[in-house]
Amino acid sequence: MSGAARLFTTTIVVGAGLGGCRTDRVPYLGAPDRSPVGTYEWQFCAHSCQINDSAAGVITGVLVLDSVRIAVPDSQAEFFSFATAATWAIDLRNDHHEAGCFALRDPRRPPKRIGGFEYVHDAIPAVGLNNWRYGTDSTGLWLELYRSPDAFVDIHAQISGGRLAGITTAGGELQGADAGIRHIVGRRVGPPRPNLCFAAAPGRWTRARMGSSRVPSP
Repeated sequence: MSGAARLFTTTIVVGAGLGGCRTDRVPYLGAPDRSPVGTYEWQFCAHSCQINDSAAGVITGVLVLDSVRIAVPDSQAEFFSFATAATWAIDLRNDHHEAGCFALRDPRRPPKRIGGFEYVHDAIPAVGLNNWRYGTDSTGLWLELYRSPDAFVDIHAQISGGRLAGITTAGGELQGADAGIRHIVGRRVGPPRPNLCFAAAPGRWTRARMGSSRVPSP
């Protein structure tokens, strides 16, 4: 799916043994799974945490990784033509194109709304499509949540035994947006269920609802 224009995208890179520009490192979970395809429950924490530690989750939600491009319902096609990280993808432009989606929420406060779109933790898109890449070596899983020409959020992580662990890094205009959500943990809960992402998005949306196209401030 493509659109003439997009809001921004956020890149989340999930890869084992990579540690961004800080001292944090992705935990070693064991031998990487042969495939990451499935639906995951995941949460973003300020510090190293466990998926069953709900009190530590600053952002919670689902991540869906499919082996094919996700088919979006016609009624939501315009929304997801903007709510996709694929438009500005550079390294991942040809990797499992729009075969991933996500839905996020902040259990402590309502989302920020800008131009008909919702953001959690002030600057992270609450729902969208993305591309992803996976290697069974130390490169692990790389996926995108948000990227624009001047802003990004990356995550490096590993998947082993259905468990996911990663690190978030934000840069450009979103420098500092990863504060408080540096660590990510998750677990595979079943096969790909993109309907969970559709349920978290507006039932109908048109670009006329876009009152702003600026990058939200972290």
